[in-house]
Amino acid sequence: MNARVRADLIVGRPVRDASGRRVGRLGEMRIELAAPGGTDYVVREFELITGGWLASLVGAQFAAVVARWLGREPARRVVGWRELDLTNPTAPRLRS
Repeated sequence: MNARVRADLIVGRPVRDASGRRVGRLGEMRIELAAPGGTDYVVREFELITGGWLASLVGAQFAAVVARWLGREPARRVVGWRELDLTNPTAPRLRS
C-alpha cells in the first residue's frame, strides 16, 4: 500500500482490533528515509499507548508522566506498519 496520511490526523486516535475492541491510542511513529539520499520518508512502526482510563482522561503524555512518577513504565505496544489499517484515518484498526 502506497498511501499518504497526515500524521497530525492520526496521532492520539484510539485504535481498535479486528473485533472492535479498543487496544490503545496511536502514539509515536518510527520513520526512516525511503531511499538513501532521498527526501521521502516511510513509516516502519507505530507505537500504541495502552494507558487505559487515565490516558483517556488526561492524555497519554500526562498519563506516562504519572506512571513514571509512580515507578511504573507506561504500557506500550509496537506494531509494524502492515499491521495497522489506515484506510479510514479517523478510525485506525489492527488488521489481525
